[in-house]
Amino acid sequence: MFNKKVFISTLSVILLLVLSVGAFAATRTGTWVDEVIILEEPSSATAIKRLQAKDIDIYVEPISETAAFDAVKQDPNLDYYQTFGSYSEITFNTVGPEFNDGRLNPFSNRKIREAMNYLLDRDYIAQEVYGGLAVPKYTIMNSRFADYARVVETARALEIKYGYDKEKAINIIAEEMVAMGAEKVNGKWHYNGSPVV
Repeated sequence: MFNKKVFISTLSVILLLVLSVGAFAATRTGTWVDEVIILEEPSSATAIKRLQAKDIDIYVEPISETAAFDAVKQDPNLDYYQTFGSYSEITFNTVGPEFNDGRLNPFSNRKIREAMNYLLDRDYIAQEVYGGLAVPKYTIMNSRFADYARVVETARALEIKYGYDKEKAINIIAEEMVAMGAEKVNGKWHYNGSPVV
């Protein structure tokens, strides 16, 4: 049986909800922006000049050049926020042991790739190459991440294991290069009579 009162009451509630949502959505509060223009600025030095000239309002890109960062710090009209989310890496081509043209690829060898951890002085790179604008990274998380505390024991063990040890790296690389058929001639590695490059 059709109840006219229930139908009208339900319809009234639905209309009130729909109309109030529309009115609520149209209520403007806070600052509203008429237009947002997103553009690419590949040079951080140019971006800083554009910020100073008020040509752009914000630059959201990591700056790892010390001169550019110093320019931001010295300008009282510019502000910055320091994060540790970006990173630089070295990626190895692991094809091989030989390339298609017959040249030896040392990075096809897992032990040589692992030895690169000992060869790279992450602390030196962070301080000298990046002028203190970087932190060493040994795992997928650097020590500035909040989640690092959850895995700190494992992370510290890896940091110790793979800490800078040039002599160890050279010994591992030499042993593996010989095992791959390379020989050292006048201080440079050769394979099948050609330099390993």
